[in-house]
Amino acid sequence: GSCHFLLMLCPILGDEDTPNSLLEAMSYGIPCIVPDNLLFIDELIVDGHNGLLYKHDDKYDLAKKITLLINDRILRKKISFNASTKVLEFSPDSVMEKWASVLKI
Repeated sequence: GSCHFLLMLCPILGDEDTPNSLLEAMSYGIPCIVPDNLLFIDELIVDGHNGLLYKHDDKYDLAKKITLLINDRILRKKISFNASTKVLEFSPDSVMEKWASVLKI
């Protein structure tokens, strides 16, 4: 059988790197809610476009974002599509292409 997820909550304590699980969830089009203090998160998530950011020290903001995503099917679909598209920029082929361009290989 197949498994479907409504959303992924990525609770991180303290400043951490972006976890691979976030990229994996995005690649499957799972809408993600992530804290705003992840390192380099602004290069991956545009709030409301391909994920939702919550203030890392504000449980009420987190609850608001969870409720928003659960109740807004159109937003979930938009975030799902945009997330699966954005994560392609981080595929091995894409990353190698960028390195080759930088190194002029």
